[in-house]
Amino acid sequence: MLRFIGFLLRLILFSVGAISAYYTIQPLSPQDVVHCGDDIEEAKARGCEFDLYSFVYYPPPCFNRPLHTRFHAAHHDDVNWFSSTETAITAEEAIQGTHMVLKTDSAYYHELHCTYEWERLIMALAEGRPLDQKLASNGHSWHCSKYFLDLHRHKRTLNGTIAGILFNPCGLTGTEMYRLGSWELDTDNE
Repeated sequence: MLRFIGFLLRLILFSVGAISAYYTIQPLSPQDVVHCGDDIEEAKARGCEFDLYSFVYYPPPCFNRPLHTRFHAAHHDDVNWFSSTETAITAEEAIQGTHMVLKTDSAYYHELHCTYEWERLIMALAEGRPLDQKLASNGHSWHCSKYFLDLHRHKRTLNGTIAGILFNPCGLTGTEMYRLGSWELDTDNE
C-alpha cells in the first residue's frame, strides 16, 4: 500500500512537472538542437553519454550525470542483465552502452526506468535543462502511468524487459514540443 501511495505522489509530481514543461522550457530553433547521430560509435565521437536507465545516448546538456550516478549506485545490483544472445552481463558492462539491445529477467527494470524518467523530468525543469523527446512525450508518460496502474490493479506481472538503444536529440523545437505534448494519445498502440 505504501508503495502505491508513493507511486501516486510521484505521478502527481510528474503531472505538474509535465504541464509546467510547456510553460518553462523554451523551444529551440532546429540548428540549436544537439544530435548524437545514429549509432554507438557516432554518439561516442560526438561526446554523447549513455544513460542506462533511459537506454538512450544523450548529448551532455541532456545527460544528468549526478542523477544517473546516484541512481546507478542505488540500483546497480537490482537488475540481472543479458545480451541479445541471452548471455549474462554485469551492470558495469551494461552501463558502457556497447550493446544495442539488452534484456532483463524481471519487470523491475521497467519500474526503475519509469521512476527515473519522472525524476529526470522534474530535475530538468528545476535546473533549466533542455528536454529530449522521452521527457517531453505525453505518450511515454501515459505508458509509464498505465504500466504502474495496471500492475497494481490487475496484479499483472512481466517476466522481463527488452530495451533497444535510442539516440535522442537534446532540445526540442516548438513543433516537436507540441507534437510530443499532445493529449491526443494513441492508447491502442502503446
